Amino acid sequence: MSDVYDALSNERRRRVLSALSEETTPVDVAELAHTVATAETADRPRGTPDEHVTQVHTSLHHVHLPKLTDLGLVEYDPDAETVDCVVDVNSVLA
Repeated sequence: MSDVYDALSNERRRRVLSALSEETTPVDVAELAHTVATAETADRPRGTPDEHVTQVHTSLHHVHLPKLTDLGLVEYDPDAETVDCVVDVNSVLA
């Protein structure tokens, strides 16, 4: 359980789970990256720079989605570039 708490200590991973909790089907990773990047830059007057979306996408692919997959919180298909939540996010984030 401490691994789950460690994973959830990262704000980007919490945003991923929060975004996935609103979906009923697998989500395209590019779409998820845009959603997370937009949340991270909500206070910027000029919106979300494309470079930030690209950086978020890369970090999701290489770091965050594999970690959440290893913990059994999401199912990530790197070939299809889709991710799906497999737990009740509200109970995990509570």
